[in-house]
Amino acid sequence: MKNLIKLIIICSFVTSPLSSQIKINGYFGYGTYDMSQQKSFHQFFIDNLKNDYGIDLAILDDFPGYFNYAVEIQESFDNTELSFGFIYQSTGARSFYKDYSGQINYDISIEGFGPVIGIEREFYSSELVSIAAKLRPQLLFSNQEFTSNLELYDYGETETVKIKGYNIGIEPSIKLYRQFNRILLSLNAGYYLDLHRGQLKAEVMDEDIDVSIPGTDKALRNNWDGFRVSLGIGYQISSKQSD
Repeated sequence: MKNLIKLIIICSFVTSPLSSQIKINGYFGYGTYDMSQQKSFHQFFIDNLKNDYGIDLAILDDFPGYFNYAVEIQESFDNTELSFGFIYQSTGARSFYKDYSGQINYDISIEGFGPVIGIEREFYSSELVSIAAKLRPQLLFSNQEFTSNLELYDYGETETVKIKGYNIGIEPSIKLYRQFNRILLSLNAGYYLDLHRGQLKAEVMDEDIDVSIPGTDKALRNNWDGFRVSLGIGYQISSKQSD
């Protein structure tokens, strides 16, 4: 992340002589994530334990909404803004069972990250606030870990499977903002929609194996669809130089 921020700052100074305005923006947000196939994947293991061994795991988390973060460099052309940046988001699931003899739990953690392009057009402006429509195509790579942990009397065993994938999506949103000298404050609300979901692949014995939904021949895929809201703060670092 530090290297990315350095690259953004360097690029901004390289392009500033040709640009009307250059800003660096940071966003702190919250997103909901559909993850319907992952929820079925989680439920399959819970049902198996209950049917085979009578162990009824309690679901503690099942891919809830969670915080996300983004940073971008933005260039202005009249009422149109173009930007390039990086986004990070995460979610997961957890189930757990414990009795006098021991305990068992499943943990699934998923990180999504990747480059984001922004196209923004202002359609309302006043002294109090400006409003813009924004479109953000995204390429999301995902790292997932599925960990099972068993503790039975003096015996313990932990297994972890690493899974990777990618998604291509788009996020239309509305942005309310106000600029104070060089500082820009914004509130953003939108909805992310997957356009393509790549099949997840597990790392097994140094090989990538396609992951399917248990009990079917359908490919397991991440579904990041959901609402997005964020607060943003930006800093204008340059403006167009006179000829």
